[in-house]
Amino acid sequence: MGNFTKSLNRHDQIVFQLLTGSVLRFRKVSLSLLILILFTSTHAVALNLTKNPSEISSFTSITDSENELNPDYNDVLVFDNLLLSKKDSEIAPGPITITLTSQETLWIDANKCGAEGPQGAWLSYVVTNTGTDPITGVNITFSGFTGTNASFFESPSDLVRSFSELAGGASVPVYYYVDYSIVCGNSKGGGNPFTGFNANYSLTVSSNELANKTYNGTVVTAELLTANAAGTVQSTVLGPGSYVGQTLTQSVTYSFGNNTNLFFQPAAEANFQDECLRLIGSQITAVSGNVSTGLVGQKNRLHFPNADVAGGGGTISVTYSWEVLCENLAQKVSPWAAAKSGQKFKYTGISALNTFLPPSLQGITIAKTVNPTFFTSPSADAGGFGAGIAEWTVTLTNPTPVDIVVKQINDVIPACMTLSTVFAPSSQVTSGNSSSAPSIGNTGTVSWVGK
Repeated sequence: MGNFTKSLNRHDQIVFQLLTGSVLRFRKVSLSLLILILFTSTHAVALNLTKNPSEISSFTSITDSENELNPDYNDVLVFDNLLLSKKDSEIAPGPITITLTSQETLWIDANKCGAEGPQGAWLSYVVTNTGTDPITGVNITFSGFTGTNASFFESPSDLVRSFSELAGGASVPVYYYVDYSIVCGNSKGGGNPFTGFNANYSLTVSSNELANKTYNGTVVTAELLTANAAGTVQSTVLGPGSYVGQTLTQSVTYSFGNNTNLFFQPAAEANFQDECLRLIGSQITAVSGNVSTGLVGQKNRLHFPNADVAGGGGTISVTYSWEVLCENLAQKVSPWAAAKSGQKFKYTGISALNTFLPPSLQGITIAKTVNPTFFTSPSADAGGFGAGIAEWTVTLTNPTPVDIVVKQINDVIPACMTLSTVFAPSSQVTSGNSSSAPSIGNTGTVSWVGK
């Protein structure tokens, strides 16, 4: 996955001639958008982004919601998901594969069904384009749940992952949160009152070039024994920072005894705000003791059925990556893990070492100026840019200590204008690095989306 190729450092300034919407990733930055607006008898607008290509690395959305030539616009950042693009004249994409990398078993504490045990978990998959050429317009959609117990499982709030392109041979991970807390209110009685509830779901990959590929799965509940035998959380660190557009990391170290068939979860909470805090990656970063070093570096997998921790035990460190998508997000995050000890899956319970993510902030500040501020006539050259042309400069600044991702810029063209230029000559947002762009003559809201 990728977008544009550069990180911008804090307090850097970037000048864009904005084609009313360009998308870029900036890290610790300041950047400026110059918007050229052409007044003719049909009142045209030209906006285009300029920035040293080495300073552009990916896109987010900036929305201009006003309808007049005024620097005091109410600009809003909007965050989205995009991919690096590869342009070929001949398209020969291969079959799409969908690989499950988590368990489909949703675990409940056998002795403490409810808030003291897990009530939510992530399903994880890797989607791969096995061909040599790219596919475009990729959407990965979760659909669920159906079956007798479907009402016991809550579908993710965040159902769709969209990518402008998936290159030949490339893979992308996706994670979906399932809340199953309602199961605890529906005991079947007997020795395993919460085991065996199940429901069906599907994951579908669509693209412009290929027929849809669908994975059909079934989730099922089972019960864990609480024992000081596997998956103890020794430490967890979330952050630093909590800003809209940030990729937030969560570093967790788990300890295991003499265990096999390991699995991990970044959090256990019911009602997790997955539409605002999106899990986008996981990686084993370190091991110690009697844990195979072959696990180090493995990515985007929550279940390791063949992993084996020999007698004496050891630790495994996992880093989870999250996208912060909403302002004022506050979330408790309680990691946990389990493994087989003997013939049964066991865990030590949900860790008291949970982390509270503070309310997320809008990290980007936006300022705008316009030159000229008015025209005596639509054909006047008041700013030195040509007859009927005005220039808007939008400055985006990231004063935070963390990187912020900007992927798409949307703009509302004033009612008296139409778009006259899609990519201005000095713009670093071009047809080659945009997955979509508006057309000359467009009015209203227009968008530039990165690859």
